[in-house]
Order: sequence, then structure tokens, then C-alpha cells
Amino acid sequence: MPMQRWILWRIMLLDNIPSSYNTKNAFEDLCDSSKKPCRTFIVPGSDFIGGASLTCKYIPMSLKSNGTSTLLEEGETFTHPGTYASSLFMYCKLPGSRKKRSTDFDIVATGYRISVSNNGENYTEPLTCIVFNSTCYECNTTTMSCEKLETCFITAKNPTEESETNFVIIISVVATVVIILVVVAVLLFKWKIQPKQFTEKNAKYSLPSQSRPTTPKSHFQASETYF
Repeated sequence: MPMQRWILWRIMLLDNIPSSYNTKNAFEDLCDSSKKPCRTFIVPGSDFIGGASLTCKYIPMSLKSNGTSTLLEEGETFTHPGTYASSLFMYCKLPGSRKKRSTDFDIVATGYRISVSNNGENYTEPLTCIVFNSTCYECNTTTMSCEKLETCFITAKNPTEESETNFVIIISVVATVVIILVVVAVLLFKWKIQPKQFTEKNAKYSLPSQSRPTTPKSHFQASETYF
């Protein structure tokens, strides 16, 4: 091992920092939100130590556009417990939604600068990941920019906002269909029961005429005509 790398490894080990040199090529720096949720990131490296102090630190980013220019905006740093896999890699899973809205710019992509720590105090250099929709954009983590594709037919949205919108639409459609089915069922029930009630009513009023006794003819009356 070259002397410089050995010294760097020893410093990281003494400071309880996972070794992350030469891991940028192994880290997934682009995540397509049209194919997966992009809420769990695999961080490769070495010297990861499993325990309650294993921590991921995030700096959220947003790539915004107003049609003529693109703006890179960074949010507030936050931390979340990491998930140990082995000494060679770990998982950083995002907590609940932390999105912010903008009225002047459309969010074309989001992202995070992710660094990790074994003790929650000393962190590695951050690794950058951009979350984007490949059906509309092509992004680059080197230039930190995204270009809109000509094949894009939808309005760009924050990936989390897009999933929430789809969920609301599905719930609304299902609720409408249920209401329509209930109304149709009630109308069919009333239509079927109405002729039955009408027949029973007519039968009720016709019973007395059917039960009226008839007087039999007397053979004595018929014989009176011969006298």
C-alpha cells in the first residue's frame, strides 16, 4: 500500500471515520425516480462499524428552473441513523418527506450530499446523488445540471410530490366509482320492489269481490212456471 494511502487509512481508523477513498466510482450518483423510489442509498467503503452511532448526514439539494435559467439550492443539513450491512458498505435511508415548495421555479431534480460516520461526530467527505426523472431530464453530477428532453410530455415535479399527486388521483377515482355503484344499486333495488308492492295493493282491494257468496237457484222456483 502506498505510504500516503496508508497514512490516510490510519488517520481515518484513529478518528473512527469509515474509509471512503476511491469509492466515488462505486457510488450511484444518479437515481431515476421513474424506476424506483430513490430513498435508500448504498454507501461503499471500508471500516464500517455496526452500532447505534452509525450515522448518515444529508445536505438536501434542489435543481430548479424557471424556463430560462437553472438554480442549485441547498437545504438545511440533517442526520439520520445509518444501517450497517458489512465492513465494506452500509445503507443510508431517508426519513419522512422534507420537501420545500417554490412558486417561481419548477423543481426539475432533487439530490443529496451524503456523508457517513461511525461515531456520529467525524464524517467522511460527502458523496453526491441527483434524483431525477429520466423520461424528462438528463442530469450530470459533475456539472450539477439537468437538460430537458424533447420527448418530455409531462410537467416536471418533485418526485415525492408526483407520487403524492398520483395517490390522490387514484383515491378520488376509486371514491367516485364506489359512489356511482351505490347509487345504481339503490335505483335497481327500488325498481325491482315497486312492481311487487303494486301487485300486492291490487290484490288487497280485489279480495272482497272474489269472496262474495252466490245464491243457488232453487228448483222449486223453476217448477212454478208449470202451474
